[in-house]
Amino acid sequence: MQINNNITKNKIKLVITAFVYLIFNLRPSVDIWLMVKATIEQILTTALYSAGITLLFVNLFQRMADGEKVPRERWLQLFLTIGITVSFVYAILEHAGKT
Repeated sequence: MQINNNITKNKIKLVITAFVYLIFNLRPSVDIWLMVKATIEQILTTALYSAGITLLFVNLFQRMADGEKVPRERWLQLFLTIGITVSFVYAILEHAGKT
């Protein structure tokens, strides 16, 4: 029962993190189609940075754990968390007029 409960908690955390990731990448606009386009553009722009940083961290974690593989759920959780941070920094730069 305890293992099943942990799996459910991890899936709930993953869904919440994915939702927050989408919120941080959301680019509001007057028109819905412009908002969707800007949001997709934002996700595609920041996903490359997030993926690269995630690969570096996963490689580091595997080396620290003597080659033990990192579970895919942890990869995704780490990608989303890094994506939130990258999107936040990008939004600050965008707001300041640096991009």
